[in-house]
Amino acid sequence: MKNKILIFIFIIFSILIFDSCYWRSLHPLYSKSTLIMDTTIIGAWQDKDFVWEISKANDTSYSISINSNGKKINFIGHLVNLGNYKFLDIFPKRDDAMDDDYSTYFEPVHSFSRIWIYEDSIQTSEIEYEWLQKNILDKNVNLKYEVLSDDRFLITSSTNELQKFALKYADDKSAFKDKQTSYKKK
Repeated sequence: MKNKILIFIFIIFSILIFDSCYWRSLHPLYSKSTLIMDTTIIGAWQDKDFVWEISKANDTSYSISINSNGKKINFIGHLVNLGNYKFLDIFPKRDDAMDDDYSTYFEPVHSFSRIWIYEDSIQTSEIEYEWLQKNILDKNVNLKYEVLSDDRFLITSSTNELQKFALKYADDKSAFKDKQTSYKKK
């Protein structure tokens, strides 16, 4: 019973966190050669809806907890350096409290954002779903994908293809339209 409650909470919280995010990627944006570590990002960050707690997990990844309205979801994050741009690739961390029978239903898929890291703030910008959908369907963007049952896209392109895509559109204000600013908590 406890596992079923945890699964229900996870599903509801995932919907709340990702209600504006309609695409995910099967493959990561990062490769071994593009991973970077920036200690400036470590700490607690507050935006209008969430508190992000970021800590170093190991030499190439971060533990990221996002808290909203007393609910928390954990991610593994990787900072990616592509040319002059930084991106943050995240995927959900499996909940250790779930037994293996249920946790297999929550295989991680990736999501990435452009990120700007400053001493007292970070800004992130996710790919605009409407822009991505239109450009994929119009064949202006060459990414492999599957349409999920709820009309969301699961991008299936390789890491190399994702990196080329991210580099090509990193400065496109239509692709990365809205910036979310989070401020370092003191």
